[in-house]
Amino acid sequence: MGSSSEVTVAPVITAPRKGRTGAVVIGLCLLGSTIIAVVVWERFKRSEMLLLDNLQGMRDTGRELSVPGCVDATLDWWKNCQAMSELCDRSVGRIMEQCLDGRDRTDFCSRADLSSNANSGFGFADCVQRAQGNRKIKKHCGTAYRAVAYYCEQINASIAKAGP
Repeated sequence: MGSSSEVTVAPVITAPRKGRTGAVVIGLCLLGSTIIAVVVWERFKRSEMLLLDNLQGMRDTGRELSVPGCVDATLDWWKNCQAMSELCDRSVGRIMEQCLDGRDRTDFCSRADLSSNANSGFGFADCVQRAQGNRKIKKHCGTAYRAVAYYCEQINASIAKAGP
């Protein structure tokens, strides 16, 4: 027999995977999603309560303010809003309406020139001055003035309907 230098390598036998890795990853994703959903829901509920309180507070504030004062108060509210930013942004018109509802605005609305409202011109010059280059303030100021225009259109329509 000759000396052979051949080495025989035994095959490596591995155990088959049981597929638990995928289940663990999916489980962790579901757990993470659930935690995020609960946190967002709690923030939303807190924001909703803050907005409801702010709506009533703005109605009370509106008793003492002129229409331009309501615009100021609404923009100040937006700047200091403690709710979720998206909810604050979307509530500017409602806050303005509540401020206007604080007292009778019939005299203001009967004198307001709403003819430029059709092309979003009502309040435009005031908003440009207030914003001083800040696009978000200009946008929310425009929203506030659109709320004034809508409010006055409703008042003027009810006066016209009632007749002289």
